[in-house]
Amino acid sequence: MRKELVASMFALFAGAGGALAQCPAPSACSPGDACAAACGWPCPEAECKPKAWVSGEYLLWRIKDGPLPYPLGLTGSPATPNPGALNAGGVPFLTGPHTDYGTLSGMRVSAGTWLDSDAHVGIEGSGFLLPKQTKTYRAASDPNGSPVIAFRYLDPPVGGAPAVEDSFQASLPAGNGAGAGPFAGGVGVVSSTRLWGAEVNGVLGLVDRSKFRLQALAGARYADLQESLNLQFQSTAIDGGMVPFQGNTFPAPSAVSTLDSFQTHNQFYGGQLGLRGEYNLGKFFVSGTGKVALGSNHEVVNVAGTSSLFTPGNAPLTVPGGQFAGPSNIGRTTHDDFAVLPEVEVKAGIQATRWLRAYVGYDFLYWSRVVRPGNQVDLIVNDAGNAVNPGFVRGATSGLGFPRPQFNKTDFWAQGLTFGLEIRY
Repeated sequence: MRKELVASMFALFAGAGGALAQCPAPSACSPGDACAAACGWPCPEAECKPKAWVSGEYLLWRIKDGPLPYPLGLTGSPATPNPGALNAGGVPFLTGPHTDYGTLSGMRVSAGTWLDSDAHVGIEGSGFLLPKQTKTYRAASDPNGSPVIAFRYLDPPVGGAPAVEDSFQASLPAGNGAGAGPFAGGVGVVSSTRLWGAEVNGVLGLVDRSKFRLQALAGARYADLQESLNLQFQSTAIDGGMVPFQGNTFPAPSAVSTLDSFQTHNQFYGGQLGLRGEYNLGKFFVSGTGKVALGSNHEVVNVAGTSSLFTPGNAPLTVPGGQFAGPSNIGRTTHDDFAVLPEVEVKAGIQATRWLRAYVGYDFLYWSRVVRPGNQVDLIVNDAGNAVNPGFVRGATSGLGFPRPQFNKTDFWAQGLTFGLEIRY
């Protein structure tokens, strides 16, 4: 992915460079003039001043880790009455409290033009993309059901007492302390993220001197963060064992599986103000940009879940509701909230030719309020509504307020290096 982004950026500029307007032939202009520094050789400054610009950047960024319910994956001794549960010696494994997506590769493209001959009033637009990145954690037992692999959950509190630790065992060897199974199986946690945005700004020149330029920016900004968290569970009866499904049991080699899906989507719409300054020293330059966008964040949380039964000679049977997504929290919830989105960018580079500049920079983007999928999982689950739990009660309605719908919010950031080329003509 990184090689493709870099190759496409360089191809864009290689094709555009030959078609650009050039500075006029040398005439009365001293070597120390700003025109000479910008174009690489003397020419009248009024003729040499760029009228438009386009840039492409390769982004090497990191984003804030995605939150996860923790501990979620458990293992432990099969000899205990509730193998894998924290209150029965269970040991957390598989994931930590966050998903680290590592370093992400992306691209940003910008273009602008002056609207007057004095380079005083202009307009520019920009868009960036960090493509979808997926992180997967999986654990599976051997064919005999070892080791114990389970998802942690909590039984609903009763009479004001704290919720009690419990576990969904995907694998459980024969002779276990719970007297269940045996099962062979595993669990999976699949998390994904994608970030992109766009903006358009008016540009007003405040200071335009030979070595220093200062510009004001005002416009509109859009940002889009789409993420998901899928929790997968699969268990197969072995060695004469039975798997439960909707209050009944099915002999080996019958199997059950569940899929819980938590998806979030954040869309920021706002107005933006900013300043951009640049200092030139011969063919070298440094620049800095600061922007703050204020506006509305449209937040969406979508929860879905299914449970399936697989028996020899029969078509799979699938019903709504997983383990952490039940009738009480399945559905789509939306909310609009005020948010702030500031960004700081610094660059240092060189005027490589009279029309081409190359630079490296650092960018920090902050988003004050977003919803993320890992924060929407309620670990308190009522067994009576879980189709693959032995405690399932067909037609039960009492106490099925768990798992509860969540709409928890947090902040978000993205930051990293930028490597760019800019054409001015």
